[in-house]
Amino acid sequence: CYAVASNTPKTIEHIISDGTCIACGYTEAPVVLTEENISQYGFDDAYLGYYVISTAGQLYKFAELANNDLSISGVLIDNITVNKNVLDENGELAVDASELKEWTVIGESYKGTFDGNGYYISGLYKTGDTAGGMFYSNVGTIKNLTIIDSYFLPLKYYNVGSICCVNYNIISNCYNYSTVYSNEISTGAGG
Repeated sequence: CYAVASNTPKTIEHIISDGTCIACGYTEAPVVLTEENISQYGFDDAYLGYYVISTAGQLYKFAELANNDLSISGVLIDNITVNKNVLDENGELAVDASELKEWTVIGESYKGTFDGNGYYISGLYKTGDTAGGMFYSNVGTIKNLTIIDSYFLPLKYYNVGSICCVNYNIISNCYNYSTVYSNEISTGAGG
């Protein structure tokens, strides 16, 4: 990690907060479940090869990895808050949008399995010219996930949902407690 303290540049250890270095922006990668570590996380062999996600930084890193390989799978092992207190009591933005970290939508035709494992993701924020949702389209499996206190407002696309915009396969046991806007078609949790 390279940081500037008192106008003197120096190399320091990463200062990790919620999976991201507060000094340089480095993001921790999620752990991949292997035969050597799977028992410490309490999963069985069905989860071999899954990415274990427990922080907002790891969630963003998973999105980056998934956008390069749409067949990877992930599982949450904790609740994750990306942005705090995004919505007010009426479901409108409670903070200035410039203060929010924008979500990177996981690409078209996600083929993996994403298991929320009964946990929630809070504070996703997506607006602009691209479609909104945690995933764009799903041809895999998304299950056991709740999206809360999040805001999605695509400006050019009609399909939008907090979990995914368009679904072609399985979304199971997923819930939306967020605000989802659309120019025409809006699906709530997922298409």
